[in-house]
Order: sequence, then C-alpha cells, then structure tokens
Amino acid sequence: PTAYERFMSKFEVDPITKCWNWIAANDGTGYGRFYANPKHVRAHRWSYEYFRHPISPGLQIDQCRNRACMNPDHLDPVTPRTN
Repeated sequence: PTAYERFMSKFEVDPITKCWNWIAANDGTGYGRFYANPKHVRAHRWSYEYFRHPISPGLQIDQCRNRACMNPDHLDPVTPRTN
C-alpha cells in the first residue's frame, strides 16, 4: 500500500469534532508517529504537508488542542512562540 493508503487506515473520525484521531503508534506524548519512506515522522506534520502544502522552515504545526488530531483542516503552521 502507498503512504496515503496506510495513513488513511490509522485514524478514526470523531463525528462531533471532526478530528481525525490517530489510533496507531505515538511517540509517548500523544503525537502520532507514521512511517513515510524512508523515515518515521510525526503524523500531523505528514498530514499537513500531504493535504495542504510544505511547512515553511522555522514553523511548527499547531493542532486543535488535540494531539491525536490529524485533520488537515485543524492544523495551522505557526511560529514556536505562538505554539
């Protein structure tokens, strides 16, 4: 399967919040981990870059206060200070 197909099988959509809640491996602090050839990445970063666009240098991805959420509509690039 492709990275996209694998990614799409690793979350469940909350019908109320519309969060894509990661149900696969995480890094121990609640952030999803995803193997995207050739390395492991944080799943929310992969989601943002796949569905929206590349993350500019120096920016982080801010989630909707739900570390398990991978919904690209709930992710925003921000400075570390804002995050």
